Amino acid sequence: MEKKDLCTVDVIIPTYKPDKRIYKIIEKLNIQHYKVNKIIIMNTQTEKQYIDENVISEEYDNVEVYNVSKEEFNHGLTRNLGASHSQADYIIFMTQDAMPMDKYLIDELIRPFSDEDVYVTYARQLPNKNCKYVEKYIRSFNYPDKDIAKTKEDIETMGVKAFFCSDVCAAYSRKHFMELGEFVETDFNEDTYFAYKVLMNDKKVYYASCARVLHSHNYTYREQFKRNYAIGKSQKEFAYVFENVKSESEGIRMVKSAMSHILRHGKWYMIPDLIISSGFKFLGYRMGKAFGTKTSKAVNENIE
Repeated sequence: MEKKDLCTVDVIIPTYKPDKRIYKIIEKLNIQHYKVNKIIIMNTQTEKQYIDENVISEEYDNVEVYNVSKEEFNHGLTRNLGASHSQADYIIFMTQDAMPMDKYLIDELIRPFSDEDVYVTYARQLPNKNCKYVEKYIRSFNYPDKDIAKTKEDIETMGVKAFFCSDVCAAYSRKHFMELGEFVETDFNEDTYFAYKVLMNDKKVYYASCARVLHSHNYTYREQFKRNYAIGKSQKEFAYVFENVKSESEGIRMVKSAMSHILRHGKWYMIPDLIISSGFKFLGYRMGKAFGTKTSKAVNENIE
């Protein structure tokens, strides 16, 4: 850690109608063992809600606020705009509902960069106290307690999971982030597409299991449909990323694993909810792929 302790780290958080939790997140970031240089908030402004930069700056001297209109917001481009306000060695993207678990989040996200082939790291997401039982298991399925260093060679065995990376909490070498062309213009999966570029350049995506944040959702069936519609549409839009890798089979494997977990723990009464929610997810995903529009490989120009 001695070499990396000399490096600077900025945290970029896109927000939309943030509640008081944003202040708690800022406070937890400011007591990190590995000091955060500055926190950049990219706030989507609405008619009735915006963050006053002057007010928040009076309380926190390392927080910068930039308001963007709802029409201007884009998951990829807004994060790129946030990165343009940073000159740090490493930039960490977080969401407004990701709460650091302890004061070593930054340490654990930065530690894997001691391997110069690591271009991006992402954190483990643990469920909130009010998280549903099945969703808790899915969290453990997607975010195990063991580190994983993913390379291009893992695509054949891991399928789409090789590209998996989550900007709920992820760190990027800013130099390499810029070299690979930043995020593509998209409203979903900007982190996945960047991870794809990293692997295609024979570099690594690192899952840092000891970097932990609290983050989970209890989606309704309708919300699950909409979310997976967006996933399917996104995969159709950037078909070149997914056309030769396993995708749907990974979802089926997760459902089977969740079913087995439920039965092993005597929670058989949860099976109908698992089946229905999985059905809404699958239907949304398939409809998204059916109605999505393919994008040219031109956005892939930074892949060797």
